[in-house]
Amino acid sequence: MEMKLLMFSIILLRKTLKQISAVSLAILTSKTSFFPDFLIRFEEQFAQFCGTDYALSFCNGTSAIEAALFALGVGPGDEVIVPSLTFHASIDPICNVGAQPIFADVDRQNLTICPKDIEDKISEKTKAIIVVHIFGIPANMKAIQEIASANEVDIIEDASHAHGAMAEGKMCGSLGRIGVFSLQGAKAVAAGEGGMSVTQNKKDFLAMSLWGHFGRHGTEFSEINCQDFKHTGLGFKRRMAPLGALLAQADLDEVHKVNKIMNQTAKRLDQALTGVKGLLRPQLPTGSQQGGFFGGYAFSVNGVASDVIARLRSLGIHAKAYPFARHHQLAIYNDLDYRQRLVANRNKVSNTKVEKMPRVDVVLPNTEALESSLVLIPRRYLITLSNAEIKKIAVAIEQTLAHH
Repeated sequence: MEMKLLMFSIILLRKTLKQISAVSLAILTSKTSFFPDFLIRFEEQFAQFCGTDYALSFCNGTSAIEAALFALGVGPGDEVIVPSLTFHASIDPICNVGAQPIFADVDRQNLTICPKDIEDKISEKTKAIIVVHIFGIPANMKAIQEIASANEVDIIEDASHAHGAMAEGKMCGSLGRIGVFSLQGAKAVAAGEGGMSVTQNKKDFLAMSLWGHFGRHGTEFSEINCQDFKHTGLGFKRRMAPLGALLAQADLDEVHKVNKIMNQTAKRLDQALTGVKGLLRPQLPTGSQQGGFFGGYAFSVNGVASDVIARLRSLGIHAKAYPFARHHQLAIYNDLDYRQRLVANRNKVSNTKVEKMPRVDVVLPNTEALESSLVLIPRRYLITLSNAEIKKIAVAIEQTLAHH
């Protein structure tokens, strides 16, 4: 235990000193805007990290998803399949480009989007699938790739929770047509605020630059028949703040080491909880490894999450419950006309209520069950937990579940 904390303390000190010196130098040399050399190097190293040819930085992960949808030509009349078990930033960009989110359930054994439900939800309007590697848990990419290929549908991987996670022996983010990452301040690779997209396809890379940058790749826009925009792009300014790239660079240099420590603790937790009746730990696909661990160590407990969380908190472990809204039943996602009317009426002084169209609620039983079943042990404990504390956690959970 002491060795693990010592290793992490050394990593943290090394990272912090690197950030302080790099940011100070950038300020002293007035490299705080546009595209300084260190920002370009960060993008190149992020691409290498993911095993892709191209990486492009953004101001946040939401913008990276919107840029990816634009590159794939997603727009009004199109459908994009997405899990409801995700932060809403995986969903909002679909509506923002005028497309309709189609919600798929998750696999109860894995917590990521269910391949069978993707098959059931695909239609001739489906343009893309957004796969979310939730809590750093890799999705079943082999099955999803087969479905996407058979239906000629593109995959966008949202790996915002999963920096350094692996699926099919490759980095999450590199297995779809485009991968996107949030670099928000709580993520494993953190710019304060920032995002990244990665791809093997140069035309997709240039299209994303056209959408969110200007004055950068304009001389190459003729390759995507957009040379008239070479000076202006599309007018959106979604680039990353360069100082954030320096913060994220220090994290990127250390993320594999931190993931290794967290996976070791997660493995010990898995071993301690093996055989506990009523507890289900997410099963990783063959050839996969968890990474990033945003949200923490996840498991489900047959509808009694609140009791387990209360017991863990009595031990000083600040466990958390299911953190997301029931997105698939919100009118702002299921009724785009209603969403647009809300936006259009935002500044009008009126007592007239904006009416929703009557519709049948979307039902995702596995996702909905997690509202009372999911337990998250925050990621910081994957650094600090001792073997004795892990044993106490396992005993406390087993005793709590034995009473139900």
